[in-house]
Amino acid sequence: MDTPIRTSAVVLVLSRKVRSFNELQNDLQISPSTLSRILKYLRAKGSIEVKIVHDDILGIRKVYSLTKKGKKVLPLFKKLDNAKAEVLDLVG
Repeated sequence: MDTPIRTSAVVLVLSRKVRSFNELQNDLQISPSTLSRILKYLRAKGSIEVKIVHDDILGIRKVYSLTKKGKKVLPLFKKLDNAKAEVLDLVG
């Protein structure tokens, strides 16, 4: 299993916009094999879905997006981010 940080990063990127495999790879700077494992894991958990889109410029491609289940973790990320800010304020 890949690190929770990398998996979380994929979820956060997808929370902003639907992305193709190459876009995710470029955004996150991770290897294709690692990204494939993470996407497979998130699909198996029902957190992301894959759609085939037809684009006049790019042709046919797969894009990834969060499902309702995947979006449920976003408030938790916000809480973690707030907690991180509080800790940083306390320690300096």
